[in-house]
Amino acid sequence: LALLLTLTRRTAATVEEAMRGLRLPALGRFGALHKSGADLGPNPAMEDLASLLRDARVDGARPAAIQFLGAARQDGRAELARALAVTLAQREGGRIALVDLQDDGRAHLAALGSSPQAGERVPGEVLMLPTVLPRLFVSFDAAQSDLANPRASFEGARAQMDRMRKAFETVILIAPDEAETYALRRLAAVVDANVIVVRGEATPLGRARRLRESV
Repeated sequence: LALLLTLTRRTAATVEEAMRGLRLPALGRFGALHKSGADLGPNPAMEDLASLLRDARVDGARPAAIQFLGAARQDGRAELARALAVTLAQREGGRIALVDLQDDGRAHLAALGSSPQAGERVPGEVLMLPTVLPRLFVSFDAAQSDLANPRASFEGARAQMDRMRKAFETVILIAPDEAETYALRRLAAVVDANVIVVRGEATPLGRARRLRESV
């Protein structure tokens, strides 16, 4: 019975199973992260991930735009991305942007003790709002920008991403749930690195493999 359940299981129970199923290296293993309330204390695992991503090189340059993708809505990629953004913002360096294309960003602002503020939105641009951490900014309703708008051109999305690279040292994006749309594939092409988040016993490996292929 145990063998049958193992053979028919569609999710990964261990990091090793996820690596074999996706043929991708694991960047880290993380426990439960805070969904509400800011956890501004040190997180050794998150510190390792932050150092790894900063030391990585893509075409000889450090990845400045990193996107977290997932094949299941409640896979924890939003909490993981926010924890990474907080870790980077607490280090020495430039400004950090957390761009949420999955939701409107209110949850991140609330978790960091901030709230949406009135601001002038430039059509196609990402509206960034300050947080309690001086170097950390969170997007508000970023799905309306050219990054995720399927009606925007590839050149428009790339130009928007280039402007954000100039304004921020690191841009961390949370991908929307529509994993197989052209808009997401286009977005995966304008960032510097794509990280697929797999939640043990929750993320279907078949959907994760299709996401890997689409990227």
